[in-house]
Amino acid sequence: MLYIDSHIHIGDYEKVKFALEHSIFKEKYRLYSSLSAEAVRLQDNYIHQCDFIFGIPIVLKEISVEEANQFLLSYCLNRKNILPVYLVSNNITFYEKEDVYILKEHFIHHESKHWKERAETYDFLNLRGGFLLIHSLASIRVPYIKLLRENFPDMNIIIAHMGRDAFNHFDFISSILNEFKNDDKIFFDVSTIHSPKVLSYGIKLIGSKRILFASDFPYECTGKEKISDFYQVFYHLRLSNSELENIFYRNAANIAHLCRKNIQ
Repeated sequence: MLYIDSHIHIGDYEKVKFALEHSIFKEKYRLYSSLSAEAVRLQDNYIHQCDFIFGIPIVLKEISVEEANQFLLSYCLNRKNILPVYLVSNNITFYEKEDVYILKEHFIHHESKHWKERAETYDFLNLRGGFLLIHSLASIRVPYIKLLRENFPDMNIIIAHMGRDAFNHFDFISSILNEFKNDDKIFFDVSTIHSPKVLSYGIKLIGSKRILFASDFPYECTGKEKISDFYQVFYHLRLSNSELENIFYRNAANIAHLCRKNIQ
């Protein structure tokens, strides 16, 4: 079976290492403790295990959106199996030049209460029928996503981590899945979700056509992870071959084609 990992972070080892060692935010944000600079060194090796990936800049306070986007641009120049998913900024000229159809918003850089400051970017995606991959704060996730859907109705949204809270509570995740189960412009990636109960519930509730396989690599990595370390749980869910193909490849491939990127 072919595999597309729809949520892999790409970053510069030296900048990540410096940020992790010196950041004043280490105690405030869990993502600092879930990221290892040494794991960043493994990104090339992991990417080679995938048929195609959605590459996202590593998100840290000390690395600006523009820095992160420029690093990703350079990294992807000679790597044809990567769809760059740049971080949200107001640099519409950059997005037009690079023919962008998918962006990532993360609460570290993008406060939900300031969404109007980013409205021009969302309008840009809305006019293209593009995609916003979003990781907002758990406490306001549902009303915030509803707000974006109301104001930018043609913009598709991919909810990262299946909408989980920091503790992967089943009730929290299931409530978000239920809230958006009938909205065919909302997709979910499964990065960091390893619970058979959660995955089975989500697939049964919304079907397999709006769920994307993802690892969140190199966050949450402790060693030399292989792609099989992230997908094994799915083979215990008694899914059909068609469902597995949708989750592991076809759904992400469809999005990549819409984003004007060819997949071999």
